[in-house]
Amino acid sequence: MAETRDELTELRVTTAILGERVEAIERAITVFLVSVTGVLLLGGLFFPFIADEGDEEGDGPLFLVSAPFQALGYRDDDGDTDAANVLVGLALLLLLAVVVSAILVLFPVLGRSAGRNVERWAVTTGVLLVLGVAGLWVLVGIGVSGDGGATIEPAMGFLTIGAIAFALLVLPESVRSWWRRA
Repeated sequence: MAETRDELTELRVTTAILGERVEAIERAITVFLVSVTGVLLLGGLFFPFIADEGDEEGDGPLFLVSAPFQALGYRDDDGDTDAANVLVGLALLLLLAVVVSAILVLFPVLGRSAGRNVERWAVTTGVLLVLGVAGLWVLVGIGVSGDGGATIEPAMGFLTIGAIAFALLVLPESVRSWWRRA
């Protein structure tokens, strides 16, 4: 009987040690994924996502942090706005807000201090981010397919990989349990 108790105690200690090791591995993966995701999303903001060097007006590269305001402020030769530019500007402004929201949600995730409200915010942001980046690919595809000489720039890769990494961090329930407050 004493041997059984000793074996049971040893098994409990071993299980506790293994649990701590698994938690340390989960923590390391979370820190790595949050760090990489944050860097990629910041790169998506401050690197150009499309460049239109062939344009006579020489608009040059567009950055997600400034493109919404450029599109919303665009006026033609008569000083009128174009409905398409307003729509694109509002869509880019929404994507900018979603990317900033995603970056902000990484802080409670990194600190493992996220409650249910932050979890809902993260999941909603993750879905909107994936959809927004997909929409940006459509918009960039339209711009590149024209005769203007537009090219895809580095921010598209940063945003795409960042959106995928963010989705992997916040959408699966099994991964959310790594950073959600108990």
